[in-house]
Amino acid sequence: VLTSFAFSKFARGWMNLSFETKEVYENERNLKVHLFIDEDWSRYQRATTCAEKIKLAKNSMPVTFDWNRAANRWSAEVQTTVNHAEQSAKRAHYWYAVMTDCSLEYQYRDGHIPKMHFTVQAWNDIGYDNKKPKGEAQDGNKD
Repeated sequence: VLTSFAFSKFARGWMNLSFETKEVYENERNLKVHLFIDEDWSRYQRATTCAEKIKLAKNSMPVTFDWNRAANRWSAEVQTTVNHAEQSAKRAHYWYAVMTDCSLEYQYRDGHIPKMHFTVQAWNDIGYDNKKPKGEAQDGNKD
């Protein structure tokens, strides 16, 4: 579990996750970040396999590393939104972000999984315009 965050029923939730590693992640085809809502979390915890767990995800996003020459590291970024209007929310919900590589259940690669540093930013945006967080211009610069 990377993080959990409560998103308001009145807002669109935003989440940015960034990852850095000094070593290459050899087979990132199955490397993903999944979002789970609190209503499904106990079922997630009871599931015994990675495949069973990820079926409960409300959103799944691939993690793809690129070489960052300036930082001399591999880096990846995942951005997503949580829109409670689409979920018919009657209350705020906790959302859990989990990184998985389900191929590790049937392929031995313990010595080849690099250590990673990650950063998570999560926020509620009550006045969103369906495209960008309030106060953010289209080019990504703050107003």
